[in-house]
Amino acid sequence: MALLNDGLEETTSTTTDEYGVFKIEGIDPSSINLVRTSQDDANVLIDMFIYNRDGNIIGKPISLGHNLFSFQANEPESNQLKILTDQDMVVMVKRGMSTMTGKVVDRETFLIGKEGVRVGLYTPRKALLRSAITDHSGAFLFTQLDEEEYIVKVDHKPDSDYVEMVLTDDKNEPYAMSNSNDQSADGYFRFRKLAKQSIDLETMEMADESGFKHHYYTMLSEEEPGVPYELHSIVFESGASDLSRQNDELDQLARELTESPEIAIKIDGHTDNVGEVRANQSLSLKRAEAVKAYLVSKGVSSNRISCQGYGAVKPIASNATEKGRSLNRRVEFAIVEE
Repeated sequence: MALLNDGLEETTSTTTDEYGVFKIEGIDPSSINLVRTSQDDANVLIDMFIYNRDGNIIGKPISLGHNLFSFQANEPESNQLKILTDQDMVVMVKRGMSTMTGKVVDRETFLIGKEGVRVGLYTPRKALLRSAITDHSGAFLFTQLDEEEYIVKVDHKPDSDYVEMVLTDDKNEPYAMSNSNDQSADGYFRFRKLAKQSIDLETMEMADESGFKHHYYTMLSEEEPGVPYELHSIVFESGASDLSRQNDELDQLARELTESPEIAIKIDGHTDNVGEVRANQSLSLKRAEAVKAYLVSKGVSSNRISCQGYGAVKPIASNATEKGRSLNRRVEFAIVEE
């Protein structure tokens, strides 16, 4: 791990220890700092934080690609997301439903996940709805929630553990959060609504190029036959159907299809309303076929995947704005009913 100046010159370097932990001291928190890693492995999760003298997190990285990360410290606030990132919040969910993502980590470094912690999801009247157990990274997940109010109880050690959780909508946008500062005397965590304009400030780490992370849920288990699910990480430029770079979301879908050979899927391509109707229909089919080709290249049998292009006839947003048109340029898939 190397610390670089703004001229990309190395100023200091270190290596990870046997536990994968590294430390660089004496960083100027008022300037933008660059860190370069010696490896670029998609299977390796890299967490980095800037701490102040009191041991509080005041900065998290932005991935610039090419093994580079950029840091700039922010003033710590109790309502900031300290450990959850954009990548943690990208989860396949039905439209109109929400997701709760959270982590339990050590208070000293915020890096060591607490595995095996029971997490209970309750109604405001304390009726248990579901429960989960944290994984090796301290993460837990509740999917396919309606957007009602919830409270949570975590069987952890408040003196040594830090808990953070966030509710996200079907577009993976966070709308409420809770952390260890919100735990009440009765042991329950209650959520605070996030103002839309504050979300970008609180979520300081950007997703990678695909915008997707796949550690905490199983894609195919969330689906019902015939119900379309959008592949959120696939974004097309207007008039394009290119899918040349690696995509973590499709890699996971390919793995799960390989592990479940009895499942067949249908891939649907869509466009915005820019251009001729016939051209858009052809383009939407090419987008679906590009996804199919990617899955086949990962070992999925082609006869298990069918494709259809709908052109611009099934928009999910208004085509009057560029943002709406970009949302309509999408690919969805559904399990084929037997």
